[in-house]
Amino acid sequence: MDRLALTVPIALLVALTSTPVAGEEHDWEHARTKAGVEVHTRAVPGSIFKEFRATGVVPAPMAQVVAWWQDPTTFTQWIDSCVEARIVGEGVRASYLRFDFPFPALDRDVVLRAVEIESTPDRVVMESRSTDGLVPEVEGLVRIPMMIGRWEFRARDERSTAITYRQHMDAGGRLPAFVLNRAAVDNPIGTLSGLARYAESQNAR
Repeated sequence: MDRLALTVPIALLVALTSTPVAGEEHDWEHARTKAGVEVHTRAVPGSIFKEFRATGVVPAPMAQVVAWWQDPTTFTQWIDSCVEARIVGEGVRASYLRFDFPFPALDRDVVLRAVEIESTPDRVVMESRSTDGLVPEVEGLVRIPMMIGRWEFRARDERSTAITYRQHMDAGGRLPAFVLNRAAVDNPIGTLSGLARYAESQNAR
């Protein structure tokens, strides 16, 4: 099976400034640099799970990268371990995602609502939050109870986009904290490098 995927691809309806993801920039520790992606993590007060911040560059125009991020039909092609994604709800920006978790853990799913926080010609910020009520829980899957994310897209030039991707989550179930904290390093590398490969495949068409 693929790596533990704890990704937050689609953003939230309302980002609370009190959440870790929207907090101050301090206490980050470098965790790993791989495949052009640099990952930092930090502890979150009151939580046993770490928040991550990952940075990377995607070889595509910013508007195109944001469009992929908003299109669930692309998610299984670049989000780490995402095996299903679709739009849900009416009149809301929300998506259902299912992730392949390594045995013996059960697979996870989540419903995410999205909001655009900022949009300028050279910078877009999207935020996300897990939500209840739009999709019934599925037997045999663990519904992720808390997932908060933030994606910042910056145009480097006409053909490339710098991304800063942050996330804090609780995957639910009985997974120990060390497993999820390891995934907080592996997952964003898989996702951002996957998005870069997806962009390259689209450019080659």
